[in-house]
Amino acid sequence: MKIIYILSHPIQYQTPLIKYLVKKKIDITVAYKSLHTTGKFYDKNFKKKILWDQNLIKNYNYFKINKYNFSFLFNPKTKFIWLHGTKNFYNFLVIILASIIGKKVLIREESNKYSKNRNKINIFLNKIYYNFIDLFIDYYLAIGKLNKEYYLSKNIKQSKIVRVPYVVNNEFFFNKINKIKKNINFLFVGKINSLKGIDVLFEAIVKIAPKTNVFFDIIGSGELLKIYKNKIKIKKINFVKFHGFINQNKLKKFYKKSDILIVPSKIEPWGLVVNEAMCSGNAIIASNMVGCAADLIVKNKNGYLFKSKNSDDLYAKMLYYINNKKKLQAHKKYSQKIISKYNFESCFKSLKKIIN
Repeated sequence: MKIIYILSHPIQYQTPLIKYLVKKKIDITVAYKSLHTTGKFYDKNFKKKILWDQNLIKNYNYFKINKYNFSFLFNPKTKFIWLHGTKNFYNFLVIILASIIGKKVLIREESNKYSKNRNKINIFLNKIYYNFIDLFIDYYLAIGKLNKEYYLSKNIKQSKIVRVPYVVNNEFFFNKINKIKKNINFLFVGKINSLKGIDVLFEAIVKIAPKTNVFFDIIGSGELLKIYKNKIKIKKINFVKFHGFINQNKLKKFYKKSDILIVPSKIEPWGLVVNEAMCSGNAIIASNMVGCAADLIVKNKNGYLFKSKNSDDLYAKMLYYINNKKKLQAHKKYSQKIISKYNFESCFKSLKKIIN
């Protein structure tokens, strides 16, 4: 047993990568704090019970961690401890204990300058925290450019930062790019709440309503779903359809028929829906608070950023694509070119280099 990867629970985005690493002969076992997501469970953000349409604990080794159990750290075959996140008490203790007994500690987390609203005191304390915890960490697995910049701002040595990008199963989501017809298809995928910018999106949709050559699919559930469904109904905007929560097998069909994914989040550490949509050949319009934008969105190549919370700016970007279909078609193609470099193989190569 070479690597133990500690996660809070089975995650639909993490499992495909783990299975790929196993296929590539990486000796990895996952330690879960909970297995509640393997069956039907209540998601507090979606505000409903959901059941994933894939087996999240198949074809790799795993075990469940009992509360404050550290015995697995003492297995002599274990060389690396990989954790997602540093700022919960259990992970904090594991990091220190693992380092003391001679294990290599790998950290992967989503933090960047946009991932949380921080005041000056919080920024100062964060720096002190990383100066201490860094004494026990061997490598930081950076998910993207902003994540790397965040570590560097905490005085982490560049030699300790390794690129292990956030990725999805590109092959699963890949589609031949559809030609744009008379109607342009917009898409939103995410939780229906204020943090995801549903209010900003609604304001932009109202502005775009006089246009007759658009469709808009909204996929997801959340605390504001009923409110905004009702607002769309009152405004008599017929081109918008709400589909609720949808699992990945059905979701990829929506990516296939859509042309533009909109991500209006006010805070978004990464945004894996962008990876998924780009695999299917979507152009992207995202707020400047979306973490993956620095890596995946190239202005005037595959998408545009708009100023967060600014529905006028979002509307302008939407209108530009409506009036420039040839440009949109080129952007759809370029999305697939960019995302092809963000894959499981790149993660494997980085981990293999660390192991060796």
